Amino acid sequence: MDNLIGNLCISLSGRDAGNEYLIYAHTGNNCFLVDGNAKKIVNPKKKNIKHIKLLGVESTIIKEKIAKNQKVFDSEIYSFIKNYKNCWNFYFSMI
Repeated sequence: MDNLIGNLCISLSGRDAGNEYLIYAHTGNNCFLVDGNAKKIVNPKKKNIKHIKLLGVESTIIKEKIAKNQKVFDSEIYSFIKNYKNCWNFYFSMI
């Protein structure tokens, strides 16, 4: 679980259960999650690793920006999550 930054995950517990987030940072057993809307970069959600599920989707652009200490905008994160949701909904509407 070293390379979590930039991965999309879903919250499994708490009042935010079922919400999608992007992992912005992690320390030890905790991840700092952002969604660009309710949880912004300036105030990320701290969540235990046990309480999230990785979705297997990664934003390499955002991950590289974080690694290079470049500015990441909330709108970028929000757009990434929104596009993921739209693709997922389209996929299930075709089945």
